[in-house]
Amino acid sequence: MFSFNNGINQANPSSSAITDGSNPFASIANGKPIPYDILKVALGGILPFSGSDNIFNTNDGQLPIGYGNHDLGTDNATIGNANWDYGSANASIGNGNWNWTSSTNNATIGNGNWNWDSSHDNTTIGNGNWNWDSTSGNKTLGNGNWEFGNNNTTLGNGNWDFGTNNLVIGSGNHVFTNNSIVIGDGNWSVVIDKNSADGINVLASLDTLVQVMGIQDAINNMIGSVMGKMGQAFEGLGNLSDSSAQTFDRLILSQGTDSTSNSDPLAFSFNS
Repeated sequence: MFSFNNGINQANPSSSAITDGSNPFASIANGKPIPYDILKVALGGILPFSGSDNIFNTNDGQLPIGYGNHDLGTDNATIGNANWDYGSANASIGNGNWNWTSSTNNATIGNGNWNWDSSHDNTTIGNGNWNWDSTSGNKTLGNGNWEFGNNNTTLGNGNWDFGTNNLVIGSGNHVFTNNSIVIGDGNWSVVIDKNSADGINVLASLDTLVQVMGIQDAINNMIGSVMGKMGQAFEGLGNLSDSSAQTFDRLILSQGTDSTSNSDPLAFSFNS
């Protein structure tokens, strides 16, 4: 399973290479990790950022932005280092993210995430997540998750989802069914016999759980809110063209916004 921390880029971490304007990511094939983790800095609460040009300051020192990115597509918005875009209208914040051929409308925050050929409309926060060929509508918060299907919601690490419209909360789960709820670690889902009494009862309970508690919608909203708030933190650090800025606003900044009152899922309290 891919992890950005395994290293796919060669970096020169010396202070002179960072401050003299040279590219510390000039060589990107020798398997050494970039020593900067943008997502870790942000989530660690080291805000706000300040700085100029392609360098900004944090409490941990200076952090470079905008080195080693390759945009071979159109209208992509990228803030970070060593990202590769072969598709169109994708938005990425972080290091070492890849949007492959014909991928579009994917929103990514983190490191080492891949949106494979023709994947579209996926939302990913974390490290080392893969949305495979032609997948769409997946929302992921975690690390090392692989999505082979569509419209899945995943909260956790190392999950593999081959189905569609599944909700997975936990780590190390393998899901082969559709319309399933998997909560826990290390589960392998099986097909429920809908004709059996037990199967009917289980499906009825799951249907009630989804409709009454709205678990999947709640997690989707939470992921969207995190995406939007992280986007606000990094918005001023990107040197984006007009078309790229429109992509960034549409895919990242606009997520988690709602015109209704009290719509922010991060403000939810179990005591309410």
